[in-house]
Parts: sequence; C-alpha cells; structure tokens
Amino acid sequence: MDGAGRPEETADDLRVERRPDEPALVVIQPARSARFNGWLEAKDPVEFLGTPLAGFRQNFTIPLNAESVRDAASLREALYGDVQQKVRLGRLGSTEQAAIDYQDSTHPKDSRRYVRLTCETLRSTRITTLFRCYIYGDANLYFALDSFVLPRLATSKVVLRAAVTLALLLIILRLPGPLSVLGLLTLALVGWAVWGRVARAVRSEGLAHGLRAVYPSSLAESSFDLDDTLMHLKSTLPAIMSSLAVVGPKYGLDTRSLEQMLEEMIQSVRKGTSITVNNSGSMSGLNIGGIGNTTSGGKV
Repeated sequence: MDGAGRPEETADDLRVERRPDEPALVVIQPARSARFNGWLEAKDPVEFLGTPLAGFRQNFTIPLNAESVRDAASLREALYGDVQQKVRLGRLGSTEQAAIDYQDSTHPKDSRRYVRLTCETLRSTRITTLFRCYIYGDANLYFALDSFVLPRLATSKVVLRAAVTLALLLIILRLPGPLSVLGLLTLALVGWAVWGRVARAVRSEGLAHGLRAVYPSSLAESSFDLDDTLMHLKSTLPAIMSSLAVVGPKYGLDTRSLEQMLEEMIQSVRKGTSITVNNSGSMSGLNIGGIGNTTSGGKV
C-alpha cells in the first residue's frame, strides 16, 4: 500500500456477488482507509491532486424507487465494482484504481467510500478522477465525478527552498548560545511555514507526488501531452457514466428517464470539452459541453 492510495492486490481483492436470475457482478472491496483534516493530514481527498478541471466534472441525483431503495447499498457497491473492473480489464489504458474509505478526523464515525482513478502521461502529467456514489435521505442516489491535473515537479523550486533553509540553519548554528536558541525557534517557525504543507502532502501522497503537489511546474505546452490527457479523460468519464446505465436496471433503478441525460453528458465530454494552455503554462480555459461556456483554470 502506498501514499497515493494504490493498494497491493491479493486474491481476496475480488468478490463475486450474485442476485437472483442475474449474471455475477464483480465487486472489488476497498483495501485501505484514509483520514483527512488532521494536523499532519490533507484537509480533504482533493487538496493535493492538482488543478481541478471544471469541464470534466459531473454531479447529479437520481430518485430511487421502492426496489432500488432496498438495494441502494448493493447498487452503489456494484457501480464501484463495475468501474474498477473496467480498469482491471485494461479498458482505460494505463489507469490505476483504488477504492478508499474516507474519514474526516473531526467526524471519525462518518466514513465515505470513493474510487480514485489515476493516470500518468509519458511527459509526467498526472490525471486523477474521483468517483463518488452516495445515498442521500431515503430516496436519492448522488452520483459525482471530479477530475484534476498535476504537472511534473518543479525541481528548481525545491532545491532553492532547501538551500535557503540549510543556509539559515548554518548561520544560526554559528550564533552565540542565547541567540542560537532564539534563532532555532525562529527557524522552526519559518521551516513549518515553508515545509509544513510539504509534510502534509508527502504523508498524503508519498514523497514524489507530495513534492509535485506543492511545487508543480507549468503544464506542458505539448500537443502530445494534451492529447494523452484528453484521451484519458474523454474515455474515463463516459466509461464511469455508462456503468450507471448498465448496472442500475439490475438493481431496480429505472434509468429510462436518465438515458437522454446520460447520453448528452457522455457526448458533451467526448466532443465538446477541451483544455487550453496559454504561453505562461496556465490553464486559460476549460470549454464545457461545446456550448460556448468557459471557466478559468488555476495556475499550474
């Protein structure tokens, strides 16, 4: 198990569940729990994933009928399992997946499960998609997708801050007794201000990805890299949404009223959503649905 949420796979990771008169569904159980919002922890699962891509975000609720309400928990697990199985079968390229039980340290009894899909392009751009499916009230299923992009590490930024920190330490150690104690206290405060977020990121994502999350370079202005990013997103999001149409009816969910909406969402992602990078390496626009709407991306 690593800091990026990628569990070690064992033979017990797969469990097959059968419902009467229906084919087996593969449900892949979570391999780890993750705590957030503590002193040395990420504030939430998305804090160190990179820049959010507004054009590759979907969320909606689905009303549940009497049958699907009874099977709501199984429906949710089957949706997760169907998406994870697509990854296991290689239908989403080099994507990696992990199912995670998320706990907020301020509400330890409230655990929420999500599936995290991650892909690293050839030019070291990491794309992460979080898929969540929750029961709300007694008759609603909440379905949500969010995607993030994280460029490669800006090595010069890390080296510069490490050099400055080391220089300050050497200067302080040369000070006479009382001043050196005061200097060390000051250095501790400055060090936490400079490296505290890095410590939280490293604990959450591991050393390499944690440093990248805090000190990212500009997004690569490479058509090849953007193609890799868009190929992944334009394949992954429709695959997740199509799982709802496939799995839902098996658990009593009437998806006929959702078919048009799901198809419009899928076609919008496949045909109309794009990423634009300007000369400074920032994401200047995320075109949503091909209908002329744009939203600003954050600097990466």
